[in-house]
Amino acid sequence: MMRVRGPGRARDALCQLQLEHDAIRRLLRDFDRLRFAEEDRSEEKAEVVDGLCDALSLHVRIGEEILEPLSLSLARSDSTAFSTQCDHRQLRQLIAQLDELEPGDPGYDETVGDIADCVMPCMDGEMAMLRSMASDGFVDTQALGEEMNAMRRVHQSDFTRVEVSRQRA
Repeated sequence: MMRVRGPGRARDALCQLQLEHDAIRRLLRDFDRLRFAEEDRSEEKAEVVDGLCDALSLHVRIGEEILEPLSLSLARSDSTAFSTQCDHRQLRQLIAQLDELEPGDPGYDETVGDIADCVMPCMDGEMAMLRSMASDGFVDTQALGEEMNAMRRVHQSDFTRVEVSRQRA
């Protein structure tokens, strides 16, 4: 199982967010490479998709539980907080839909594409919003990074428990 571990090593929230985005982009590129391979790479596709779903699920939780409340509490006059965020409800639905499919099933590749379409446009906006809050002095990115790391440790262990249960089934 592929795990996205890089962001947890960074202390600064901006670095963590950038590393998360880089990992998500890399997983999407890996999936595209496998999707267009001439031989059947179903097992590898499933592994990449599992890692992508875990990374996105954790990313959404951090966004909803830390970043969005922070942006709302600052009552930013330009109210970019939600305009730059991916529709998390839609993303969760797509992840759940993908969880029910196997590589090769009708709609599998298209669902990964829908996830990419949902998430890719939002990542630059998230970075811009956090950079703006940091440069305006509204947020301490080191303290925010520590909070994000604490949440990541708690929720990463949730994913590990789920994966162990899947392997036993």
